[in-house]
Amino acid sequence: MSTRLFRSKLIRIILSNKRDPILFVFFSWINFFFAKKIENLVVKVVINKNTDMKKIIGLVLCVTFVLSSYAQVSINEVQADNDTTYADLRGNYEDWVEFYNAGTSAVDMSGWMCIDDITKDSADWFVMPSGTSIGAGEYLVLFCNSDTGLTTDFGLSKKGDGFFLMNDKGIVDSTTFGAIDADMSWARETDGDGAWAIEETPTPGAANSEVNRVRSASFTKLTVYPNPSTNGIFNFGKVVSSVAVYTISGVKVLEATDVEQVAIEAKGIYMIYSTSNGVSSVARVIVQ
Repeated sequence: MSTRLFRSKLIRIILSNKRDPILFVFFSWINFFFAKKIENLVVKVVINKNTDMKKIIGLVLCVTFVLSSYAQVSINEVQADNDTTYADLRGNYEDWVEFYNAGTSAVDMSGWMCIDDITKDSADWFVMPSGTSIGAGEYLVLFCNSDTGLTTDFGLSKKGDGFFLMNDKGIVDSTTFGAIDADMSWARETDGDGAWAIEETPTPGAANSEVNRVRSASFTKLTVYPNPSTNGIFNFGKVVSSVAVYTISGVKVLEATDVEQVAIEAKGIYMIYSTSNGVSSVARVIVQ
């Protein structure tokens, strides 16, 4: 079986198990491990002077294919409530996501996939059209639910949502966020890396600006009790404006507004993100 065919089958296995966090993480790890094994093989082949040149060329081509998936492309900025910030080609103000390439060469994103909720059926995922690319040190803006240009057919929730970027090697990058005021964005403090922050003045297609930062995205600790919980009920001790609950693999399982508690049905480890009075908080909880 060829390298490409094997990895194509593997990515289908990963997607087919996205509803099971344990299997999803397991197969994603296998995917990463496979890539590293090929790198190791190339090192061994190159240092073996008696190795046939065809083998070297073949393995180098395999590595070139694998390493292309590790290009430095990341989710850099997200806006889920765009009233007047950035218009599409028809003058409409839709949600948008910005990608940044921190690498030294252009990256072909043809066939890469995006979704706001990883539990959705694969048919709902947006697939980047052929010819989609991002140059070294450049930005690419993807509109959400627009009717023109590069756009998904799903929107983002201004009450809080997630966004996942995947290619045929696995998840490239992902982020989750709580409710953010209109015309503000969820952005990395440093382009392509680092913590996230809320930006008062979004910068689609340009470098994120520290001057525009409203507050650091270093979440405050959310107080919940009991934790662990035997019945899945977690109390906040106060009313919070918005709550989103995710599994450790990034699957959103619950969202609510103006609540004092949440109830999670299945056993496991979860992340609870909340926003109240403009402050974002997070807690890691366990349902026994």
